[in-house]
Amino acid sequence: MMRLGGRGANQAVAVARSGVHAKLFGVVGDDTTGDRCLEVLRKYEVDTTNVRVIAGAHTAEVLRLNAEDGTTATVEVSDIDRLNSPIELIDELKTANVILAQGGLFPSVTRELANLEFGGRFVLNLTPVRGVYKDTFAHADPLIVNEVEATELLDTLAPDKGLTAETGPVALAEALRDYAKSVVVTFGARGCVFIDGADAEMYFQPSSQLEVPLDNVGAGDAFVGALAARLARGADLHHAVRFGSAAGALATRRHGMVASFGDAEQVEELAAELPPAVLVTDDTDLHRAQR
Repeated sequence: MMRLGGRGANQAVAVARSGVHAKLFGVVGDDTTGDRCLEVLRKYEVDTTNVRVIAGAHTAEVLRLNAEDGTTATVEVSDIDRLNSPIELIDELKTANVILAQGGLFPSVTRELANLEFGGRFVLNLTPVRGVYKDTFAHADPLIVNEVEATELLDTLAPDKGLTAETGPVALAEALRDYAKSVVVTFGARGCVFIDGADAEMYFQPSSQLEVPLDNVGAGDAFVGALAARLARGADLHHAVRFGSAAGALATRRHGMVASFGDAEQVEELAAELPPAVLVTDDTDLHRAQR
């Protein structure tokens, strides 16, 4: 089964489904796969004006192989998958309320985006974890990673701390707060912890996933896209995380990639049912998952 990807495309759909204008910057080849990607994006009302079509190039594809023991492996087939430079797009980018970048970008591109002077927020979802210039993180508001990604990142930023995924999201978020304006660390069905630069406190937002989700694929992108969309509408990080959490949970209740994403009304309805974020203390239980 062929599904839309990668992260940027999926998250753009999540933004659009959240009722916010989503303008995608990316590249595809002039092949059948590229045509199909653009078709799906336009179906979900994503603005593809700035998606370049490269003549004679093969659009990036990732093959996911599932083993009987439940493990997966991926194989990437691509001539092109990333923008080389956003310089010529500066005027377009400066009109954004939020610039959302993913880990798949070239480090130099991510740095240019992070240092761009505009009136909005720079959100960095470092998925996958690839090399990023250290000064880039200082502009991330927030930096969004899961536990594994946080560990990989801290192996480079703070190897002396010896942090692992088993260390837990609280310690990982604490370590990352030294590098970014605000931080969100997700940990699947349990929820996420976040630190807002405005008050420097850490909060835990429980999730609302099913005990046995129908399909986890795309839930992370739904979370990130919806969170960014709410920030673009002027919400603070507390409200954005709550909305993103509902969007991610909703995506696990349906099969498919972007087809599983809920619209703004559906996400709002679930968000209203979520337990509120709580201040993290030594007694906070991070294992609550709401059905």
